[in-house]
Amino acid sequence: MGPDSLRGKRAWTRSRGGDISSYSISGDESQSRRMFPSVARICLVVLALALALPVPVLARSNRLGVRTGYHLFPSTPYLDRIEALFPERSFNGFARELFFEYVVGEELGLEIATGSYLPREGHSTEQTSTNGGVTQVDVDMNMRVSYFLATAKIFLGGGGRLRPYIGGGVGHYFEKRIMTVTVGSYPDQRIQGGGAYGGHMVAGVDYLPGEWFGVCVEARAATATVEKVNEFDDDFDVGGILIQAGTFFAW
Repeated sequence: MGPDSLRGKRAWTRSRGGDISSYSISGDESQSRRMFPSVARICLVVLALALALPVPVLARSNRLGVRTGYHLFPSTPYLDRIEALFPERSFNGFARELFFEYVVGEELGLEIATGSYLPREGHSTEQTSTNGGVTQVDVDMNMRVSYFLATAKIFLGGGGRLRPYIGGGVGHYFEKRIMTVTVGSYPDQRIQGGGAYGGHMVAGVDYLPGEWFGVCVEARAATATVEKVNEFDDDFDVGGILIQAGTFFAW
């Protein structure tokens, strides 16, 4: 037995804390054991790079985030009527929502979201002639829409940091309108509202600069018609176009 073999035995004995007489190490086994620390170091380096580099980790399939953007109503009989009453006021405006998404593999995402259009308000003043002279009539409108959506997304282009997607789903919308008509000093308030189921399509892109968070941009086209919302039996489509940007936390 040569000195190199004894050095191999002593190194193994010191690292394991055992007695040299209790081990019998062949040359092949000694070489494989000397290779083990190198393989372990390589694995640790790969793991460290995987954690440090800004590449999304597919195992982090849960996402919770917020989005905000600008909403455009479609043209419907009811909206045309009230916008004629408030010629200087558009009822388009900002929206906000909270969403949770579960990502299945690299290509499918399942999302639920709840949100609302920020309250839209309008005011109109007219002068009318009465038997007692001229009376001022003020009309105030406050419109609110909230919704709950379920969406399925298909991601395109693999599992990189930039992930475009398309999708669609269904949702339920609830709208509430408060109209106050004040004739002189006598207000008359009417509260109307209703709900409707609808469908939507989405297209957007997620960008994941880190493994724990990301940002997103999305466009959504939706339709959900509340029927006969006033005494004129006008329909009101509370869907429309929504362009949003947001951020999410992944785990």
